[in-house]
Amino acid sequence: MSDEPDKPATKSDISRVDANISRVDANISRMETNISRVETNISRLETKLDDHIASTRSDTARLDAKIDKVAVEVVKTNGRLESLEATLRSDMRRLERVVTEKLESFAARMEALWRESAILPKVVDEHGKTLSNHESRIGALESPAKS
Repeated sequence: MSDEPDKPATKSDISRVDANISRVDANISRMETNISRVETNISRLETKLDDHIASTRSDTARLDAKIDKVAVEVVKTNGRLESLEATLRSDMRRLERVVTEKLESFAARMEALWRESAILPKVVDEHGKTLSNHESRIGALESPAKS
């Protein structure tokens, strides 16, 4: 376009405008190509993201199932432990009764032996004295009378 506004465009002005339009068209074409590549990349990323989300959901479902199994086993184990605890308490009470009975029996026997050991020497001494006294009297009776 000429520098004068009212003059008609010349062939060179039109050629320059055509060249500019061609450059703009080329730029638009490159931009469209780039946009297409970006859209393709976004599509690939969306697919990957969808795959990762699906995989994560699957992993989460598997973990949930495993956690449920572990929870069930914990409940079962607690039940077995409570049963075992009750059995052990019962066994300990029974054992305590048996041990207490044996200790009481042993203590009674020891007390009887202690009494016997305290009384027996006195009884033996008394029997010894009585026996000596009897022997003296028997000896006196059997000896010829002294006249």
